Amino acid sequence: MCRSVAQIALVLLIATAVLFLIAVDTVQLHPAACSPAEREALLAFKQGINDTYDVLASWQEDMLLHDCCRWTGVACSNVTGHVVELDLSHTYLLGQIIPSLLYLEHLEYLDVSYTFLQGAADGRVPEFLGSLNNLRHLDLTGMPFSGPLPPQLGNLSKLEYLSVSSSPDSSDNTTMDSVYSRDISWLTRLPLLVHLDMSSVNLSKHLGLYNTYLHGSFPDALGNMKAFQELDFSDNGNAATMEADLRNLCELELLWLDTSLSSGNTTEFLENLPACTSNKLLELRLSNNFMYNRMRQLTSFSSLSLFNNNITRAIPEGIGDCTNLRNLDLSSNHLTGAIPAGIGDWTNLRNLDLSDYHLAGNVPQRDWELHVLSAP
Repeated sequence: MCRSVAQIALVLLIATAVLFLIAVDTVQLHPAACSPAEREALLAFKQGINDTYDVLASWQEDMLLHDCCRWTGVACSNVTGHVVELDLSHTYLLGQIIPSLLYLEHLEYLDVSYTFLQGAADGRVPEFLGSLNNLRHLDLTGMPFSGPLPPQLGNLSKLEYLSVSSSPDSSDNTTMDSVYSRDISWLTRLPLLVHLDMSSVNLSKHLGLYNTYLHGSFPDALGNMKAFQELDFSDNGNAATMEADLRNLCELELLWLDTSLSSGNTTEFLENLPACTSNKLLELRLSNNFMYNRMRQLTSFSSLSLFNNNITRAIPEGIGDCTNLRNLDLSSNHLTGAIPAGIGDWTNLRNLDLSDYHLAGNVPQRDWELHVLSAP
């Protein structure tokens, strides 16, 4: 009896395996055709395009070519027939990218790089691209866009690859130099992002990335953003490092990195700050980081905060040259030695904090309005 049951079970298992193989073979030989709605969406997209070189010649409504899964640049799921990939890159297509693409609800891969396609009538990157919720790959490299980069791209939570750059050899009519963004905090909503290229996108003069919890090393390209005036990367959980060379950022006025850096050499960091004949950096905030080593001579700051780091040794005598300082916080470090006499020449000083360690000597007295003064 047991043998009969076992034999029946074996026969059923073999039959199931055969049926599965037949089904797989059927799918491979006769993959599902695209849905009528997706076919119509692609045909509507084609209507807004000037296809001088017949790149989309296969995109037809006739019975022989009605299956859009067989069209140039289109790839579908063999199982469902849904369009999952649209690759029209490196073509001479002209026209607009229109919202009919939203009907491609299962689209995972969109590459229209190095085409002459545009967004809305004003040439902007289309906001509706941020509604293609299944996208994993979006390539808009070298396209003739202009205007602000839409923060709606931050809705593409499955995105792994994003390029909105221009090519180094782009001609005037295929460049994204006029694309800009005043706030790229939407990038923090892309947790799966592996590749990001925003080369030649103008990040404006003011960049706020506070409380975004981005992590890792600042890119070296930051040192080439010479128009920057303000960079706020504060309150980001001490998960970043800053080794970029900022010496050419001659327009930089404010640099806020409080509670953001996981480590850093204070001496090296300060040496990488703007070194210009007309230095404009007035405010530097590095509080609550894990920076170490000693301070170097400082010059142009009006506000400097290095509270709660691991800075050691003496306050440099040259700090007395910082006659523009209004606010100085060096508390909760490991400084030793004497208080430089030059501090007595700081006629602009309003706030001074030297608390939580033992410095020799006295703070020179002047008619300052010192809101914080605590030195043993």
